[in-house]
Amino acid sequence: MAKILYCGDCAIQTGFGRVAENVLKALATEHEVVALAVNYWGDPHDLPYRLYPAQNGGSDPFGTHRIKEVISQEKPDVVFVINDIWVANRLWEAAKPLKDELGFKWYVYFPVDSYGFFPEVFLPAQEWDGMGTYTKFGQEEVVKAGCDLPCDVIPHGIDPDNFFKLDKVESRSTFDLAPEDFIVFNGNRNQPRKRIDLTIKGFLKFAKDKPDAKLWLHMGRKDQGWDIVSLFRRVAKELDIDPKDRLVLTANEFDVTKCLPMKQLNVAYNCADVGVNTCLGEGWGLVNFEQAATGVAQIVPDHTSLKEIFSSIPRIPIESWEVDRNYGLDRGQPSPEGLASILDHYYNNREDLNKVADWCHNMTQNEVYSWDVIGKAFLQVINRTLAAPVKLPPKRKIKEA
Repeated sequence: MAKILYCGDCAIQTGFGRVAENVLKALATEHEVVALAVNYWGDPHDLPYRLYPAQNGGSDPFGTHRIKEVISQEKPDVVFVINDIWVANRLWEAAKPLKDELGFKWYVYFPVDSYGFFPEVFLPAQEWDGMGTYTKFGQEEVVKAGCDLPCDVIPHGIDPDNFFKLDKVESRSTFDLAPEDFIVFNGNRNQPRKRIDLTIKGFLKFAKDKPDAKLWLHMGRKDQGWDIVSLFRRVAKELDIDPKDRLVLTANEFDVTKCLPMKQLNVAYNCADVGVNTCLGEGWGLVNFEQAATGVAQIVPDHTSLKEIFSSIPRIPIESWEVDRNYGLDRGQPSPEGLASILDHYYNNREDLNKVADWCHNMTQNEVYSWDVIGKAFLQVINRTLAAPVKLPPKRKIKEA
């Protein structure tokens, strides 16, 4: 039995947190797990791991100021990071002075949610003992950045005990929603990359002559993104639509620390006629994937991982591209008119809507998305990393772009 120090979201129902919950459960069947836990503040928990709140004693929510302390105390055999590549790089810079002394391995599982990574982003990976991403698209982008290091591909999974079909009318009664309404659902976080403004614009263009159409925004009213209520009212006014009773919010006080319990989240997913995503890029699209498992049709942009996962259904065309000002990444903006067009088709052609819903459900039931299968894949990767010889200074190089 080895000791694994996990670095990432833990004991919280974020996307990273839900993935970690399943992955760590598998790793703990053979190894001891401790965690430098992001978005955890020290409250009592029922997880079978020791948790160190990542932000304690400093300003970095990811724990760069704590990782040396925790590594020195726990002396792990492997450090296992689930987070964005730039977060992993910062953690590595803080931790690597201890690597020669303590001899731990370092493995990073990271999302790729955009195009055009700078080659230097992967320079620190030359010193790691392994890395992996979620999709073939992600793996291809790593290669395009000039990185020839091995990169595993391990997908996210679905827990059929948490996300499954329920009766739509009964589900809606739980949230006081009318059975006859056409409900469009976006459950992504209200933050810049998710472009909730495009969902609002696309929905209202579609809903102008459809009084039974409602938009459910399952997210914080402001959080890191838009004032969604004020924006909804303004866009509705511009399109000469009465916004009254058109917008559904899960709760007035809603954020990553005040999410619905899993059982209620499944009920909320089941209320919708269609789930939408208008992001600029996605590493996996966990909300869409989970809601697809409940038999709800999904409409996603025609880019990044979503193009790969939702490969056989209509997707929102990309109307323009932008370069991210933080990391220089290319990101595609989905068309609000394109979203409105697909919504209009499904509204008027319920047979097509049902076919897409069935495809979405059946796709998520593939064995490759079973957490049991995925957990074994992670065990294999961590055990391989543990068994490998101590890594010598790298001979591979990042190719010049």
